[in-house]
Amino acid sequence: MQTSRFQLGLIASLAIGLGFSFSSSVAVGYPSGTAISTGVNPVVSASGHIDLSSATHTEVAVMTAPADQDLIITDVVVGMLQNSDGCRATGHFEVVDSEGNSLANVPIQNPHLANGAINPVQINLDSGLRVPAGRTVDLNWGFVYHYCGFTSYDLDWVLSGYLAAP
Repeated sequence: MQTSRFQLGLIASLAIGLGFSFSSSVAVGYPSGTAISTGVNPVVSASGHIDLSSATHTEVAVMTAPADQDLIITDVVVGMLQNSDGCRATGHFEVVDSEGNSLANVPIQNPHLANGAINPVQINLDSGLRVPAGRTVDLNWGFVYHYCGFTSYDLDWVLSGYLAAP
């Protein structure tokens, strides 16, 4: 079977056309607004130590969202310390904004040291806890159960996240 010039030309034209149709085009990006704030370092964090000398405790304004940016808390780490191996305890660690909105309520359990290891609670949030612009973050603690006196317990905590355009 013999191919004609017409068939060869048609095959060549189809090959060139397919090559152009499957080739990459120039990528074009369109502005969609700020997802994470610009600046030197939009990452924010705070940590602290709380002496639990009563059944309930509040730490006020541990973090503040600037007036023009929201604060997104992505990581929460909290652990309870005890000064005796027999001082079991449980309670709630609550992250609240300055308007009184509960953002997270974390149960904390501290076992008898002879029965288990003390591990801090670590929460990594993909979407995060949103604190609206201009509000502060408060921390509340409340015992559910405690075996020893209140002064036998302490809390250590870390909050981290980033600033975002509202």
